[in-house]
Amino acid sequence: MTEFDAERVANEMSKPGKFNLVERLQNRGMPTEDVDVYLDEKNGWNLLRLEEKHNEAKKKEELAEIEAAIARVKRALAESKYVFTLQGVSNERYDELIKQAEDTYPVEYEEHVNPLTAEKIKTPIDNEDRDRLFNNIFLADVITKVTDPDGGVDDEITVESVEFIKRLAPLDAIARITRLAFQMRMATAWMDSVQDEDFSPRP
Repeated sequence: MTEFDAERVANEMSKPGKFNLVERLQNRGMPTEDVDVYLDEKNGWNLLRLEEKHNEAKKKEELAEIEAAIARVKRALAESKYVFTLQGVSNERYDELIKQAEDTYPVEYEEHVNPLTAEKIKTPIDNEDRDRLFNNIFLADVITKVTDPDGGVDDEITVESVEFIKRLAPLDAIARITRLAFQMRMATAWMDSVQDEDFSPRP
């Protein structure tokens, strides 16, 4: 998987001829991206490192050698590869997910007085349970399906599914999925910035 460029994706998705208002309002037509997750952690790690070396390699001989190694590792990994398909969500949907978490763990504030102005200032109190719940709700919404090595598809990803995945999947895979999910969130924010109020691309 190549590095996800939120600004580039937002501009690409907003080009004339590619934008669909109805799909956007239905929280569809958003950027999508796949993340390969290998339960064979050792070879999965080897593949990531080989792909990094491939991106940095300059000489043809070196490239050929790395490509051969990548092919070997991919063959070994084929039986343990699960493909997570992620799709960005609209700003409105993102706000709904935040509200779901806050409905379960309402935001509490601590107050203090500014000694210079005597103004009362309210500061939200951090809540790890709410943050954890939001992350799980967000990932459950962004992960649209998981495809197993035999081509079977699970497209009913729930908060419970995400919790299970977090317990059993390789930590590196969870980190990559989470990072991409929030990068896609940035892309939808960029999409709003490059479109007019009627959702058409800005000139």
